[in-house]
Amino acid sequence: MVTRGSELRILHLTSAHRLDDVRIRIKICRTLAGKYDEVHLAGPGGDEASSDAVIVHKISSPRNRLHRMAITTLALMVKAVKLRPNLVHVHDPELLPVAIILRTFGIVVVYDAHEDLVSQVGCKSWIPVMVQPVARTFARVVNWISGRTVSAVITATPAIAACFPQQKTSLVRNFPIVREFPTVSPSDYFHRKDRIIYAGGLSWKRGLQEMVAAMR
Repeated sequence: MVTRGSELRILHLTSAHRLDDVRIRIKICRTLAGKYDEVHLAGPGGDEASSDAVIVHKISSPRNRLHRMAITTLALMVKAVKLRPNLVHVHDPELLPVAIILRTFGIVVVYDAHEDLVSQVGCKSWIPVMVQPVARTFARVVNWISGRTVSAVITATPAIAACFPQQKTSLVRNFPIVREFPTVSPSDYFHRKDRIIYAGGLSWKRGLQEMVAAMR
């Protein structure tokens, strides 16, 4: 358990997300910075300027996927050792080895499961189709080990939450920040103009082809 008897230093680590990622930087780090002593965020890419009391540590951007999983992960591990945090919050599955190592030193570690790791295997074009069944099994093993090693798990959807031990898993949905939207007067549904909104990245794996087909 983390107590407030001394200064509390929280460190967020990400190797696959930008430093200005909305869920990590704005919704989580900014909220924590308003409540705790020190909130640090370390990762590659994006805006490195510290703001909203969030202390940002930018590391070198990876040259490729292998570089990210090896060199970037090692750099984040070194950063965690130097900062000596009370609590570490990791945001990527490839950082789970770092989480396990930090747990051996008695550091509280939270794993944030943004995506369904098992289901994502089929969306990874760099994983050959013949290897995907093995990759799915490996992803299930990773979920099992991480769920029983880290101090707590945060998930973005109920389906992801079902992959981890219920007693240490919390659901934190990635809802929009309501105050960022202008207040509008409601209009009659049947008389207003047709309007279609999509929130998220535009890519094939996120349904771009299906959306175009639906518009026809």
